[in-house]
Amino acid sequence: MSEMLVHRADAYTLTFDQQAQLFRVNQGSQVLTLACQGMVSTLEGIDTGTEWRLAAVREAGDAVLWRLVADSSCWQRKALLVELRARDIRFRIHVQGNGAIDRVTFFAGVPTTFTNEASATMRTLAWATHPITCAWVGSPINHRQVFNSQPNAYEEQSLPATCGQRITSATTFGPERFNTFFAPPLFAYVLDERFCLGIAAEPGENRYTHFDYLSAAGWGCELHYDGMTRVDGEWTSPALRVAPCDSIDDGLRAYVTALQAEGLTPRPPRSPAWVWKPMVCGWGQQTVWAKMAEQGESLPLGSPLTPGAPGFCTQDAYTLFLHLLGDLPYGTVTVDMGWSTCMTIPQPDMTRWPDLKGFIADLHARGKRVMLWLATWNPEGLDPALCIPHAPGLADCADPTNSEFRRRLREAIHQAISPEGLDADGFKLDFTGDLPRGRGYQPAENLWGMELLHEYIQLIASTMRDAKAEAVLETHCANPYFVDVTDMLRLNDIFCTHEDVRPMMAFRARIARLVNPHWPIDTDNDPFISRQAWLEYMRFQPTIGIPSLYTATHMSFSLPATPLEVVTPEDLQEIKGIWVEWLERRHDC
Repeated sequence: MSEMLVHRADAYTLTFDQQAQLFRVNQGSQVLTLACQGMVSTLEGIDTGTEWRLAAVREAGDAVLWRLVADSSCWQRKALLVELRARDIRFRIHVQGNGAIDRVTFFAGVPTTFTNEASATMRTLAWATHPITCAWVGSPINHRQVFNSQPNAYEEQSLPATCGQRITSATTFGPERFNTFFAPPLFAYVLDERFCLGIAAEPGENRYTHFDYLSAAGWGCELHYDGMTRVDGEWTSPALRVAPCDSIDDGLRAYVTALQAEGLTPRPPRSPAWVWKPMVCGWGQQTVWAKMAEQGESLPLGSPLTPGAPGFCTQDAYTLFLHLLGDLPYGTVTVDMGWSTCMTIPQPDMTRWPDLKGFIADLHARGKRVMLWLATWNPEGLDPALCIPHAPGLADCADPTNSEFRRRLREAIHQAISPEGLDADGFKLDFTGDLPRGRGYQPAENLWGMELLHEYIQLIASTMRDAKAEAVLETHCANPYFVDVTDMLRLNDIFCTHEDVRPMMAFRARIARLVNPHWPIDTDNDPFISRQAWLEYMRFQPTIGIPSLYTATHMSFSLPATPLEVVTPEDLQEIKGIWVEWLERRHDC
């Protein structure tokens, strides 16, 4: 076949230069250069290979398929499948053989031989996950900026193309730029606001944890599988969708729309009208009282049963909290961390909540709804036999595929939500980013990555809805694969070291709306750097979502040494006016 192959589509022109081992995507004057490289590395080693050769070109409906092949050190056969559609290009890697997949790498590789232009980017690179040093060929960097769609606390969403980045379901407080807010997030990058790169996986195939933008000797993209996907025969990777776009929002919106149109993501449920009313949550007040206790200040209630904010999650504390809020027109009360004896199986701590059912019934009689905080993965209070077995050094976590864990969780959820039980109205689900990651876990069933997380949340959502049809599950899973299990999306904690948090929270709301424009959005309300920052955000909340308040007496601050500032009666009166106006505009609640 010819050394040059050209395909012209409605939105782009793709050229494959076999001699240079490069793809070039042209959109007008914009060019994205991709190395014709791809690896499916296993626990046994890195997938090295020879140059890629064009093996077949054929039509498939409205698309054209290119098939390229190369030798592999890990697989009997390996092919790069390029699907050319009118508006985008899908790259997949197909392998035959046996092995436990560790990483899948697009547009970068470790060739055994090379005599082409891409070799100019070759460098020696020590891979953190493999105890060897290898020659690594990436794609030429001819773009300047890479936009990461996963919010981070530093508000640095666009970084130079020479900086590596990560989008992950398994969030951390470390080198991934404090990205705990959405877990999982939208798995897409945008290069120079002109090319969107996103993962498009068939349902059941989202078995990865991280999606990395690699940048060292050139650039590439990589999915992490941690050895938890075993191939005995044939396997095809999820597609990496590459699409030209006119802007960041245009690229992300088209990406989500394509996933929905192809049935790769589920349909969202319709949330009940009551979720749109203003919300109050006691977590901020819990942290305030905990700080006052630590400083030896007098408290309007007794000492906590345990140190820290969870110790102030008691029936007496919440009764006082709601009393202090006066006549604020809230519709939902969230009882936060500390009400349950176990973080992951909801069961009331009777020493703290002697009559949680009565507390909920009283609020129902006043036209209010009550949601209960619930963690995922956290092993605190959980029988160790219900955790995922793992190698030494890995973190303990609940096993949602363990049959006994599933049985106990179903029973506890039914008791918490059903009218014959506590009669709560839903759960505020937290810590989804504690998803297990790394090699050495052995869950009871063969699930990993986003599929393991979705199965876990689906178990909670379906059991909850069976107990009460209008119950609501609130998550911070801002990913289109999770719209079926997320009735309300939470923007998550406001960790910010400067006064104006509005741009940060507006960005999170913007991403959430791109994922699902119909979501009720909980704007969250804790912590802040100052009372003024808190007040400005309270005024701003109705422009991005549902108003939310976490404290009644003092501010909960993000900087530990900051003195407490009092919430004044004038502050609460102003908030009341904001909420009344919100309710007047929202005729459906």
